[in-house]
Amino acid sequence: MATDAGTTTRLITSLSDARSRVRQACLQLHRSLLSAAIDGLEERNVLSSVAGLYRRDAVWLAPRRRLRVAGSAQIVASQWSEFRTMRDAVLTSLRATGYGSQLIDEYSVRFQIAAGIAGVDLPGGAPAELHRIRILSFEGELIRREVCIETWTVLDTPEGPSARQSNGLGD
Repeated sequence: MATDAGTTTRLITSLSDARSRVRQACLQLHRSLLSAAIDGLEERNVLSSVAGLYRRDAVWLAPRRRLRVAGSAQIVASQWSEFRTMRDAVLTSLRATGYGSQLIDEYSVRFQIAAGIAGVDLPGGAPAELHRIRILSFEGELIRREVCIETWTVLDTPEGPSARQSNGLGD
């Protein structure tokens, strides 16, 4: 089947637009999950919508914390549990860039630690910041693999400097 240059360009543009829409939906739903958890809402529709972004056999990794979560429902439950420990959180989106079948999403969250977070050695009640770079690999329109490169930091308190970083390895 022969196609002209115009048709090829339209097909490439259409595919690129579809990928862009999927990526934007992914970012918006992840932010909705974070916001719902921070606000203390039990948003089951948000949870199921976010789970729907992942393949059922998807894998979520946080290598510095030596965490591996498999399965879409388990991934969302793990993120939900983590986000629920963040009180008075302020989210700052730093960048989101897509290349081919990957998306890089970078953000930071400043918050008060309400409870322990799996694989993170930071004291409860302390002001903290999570800087996370998410590298999402897609298969079709679903997330197949998510790798999170993270830095967790205790911030200064009114009592004096206490900046301490944790890579989750008990440092």
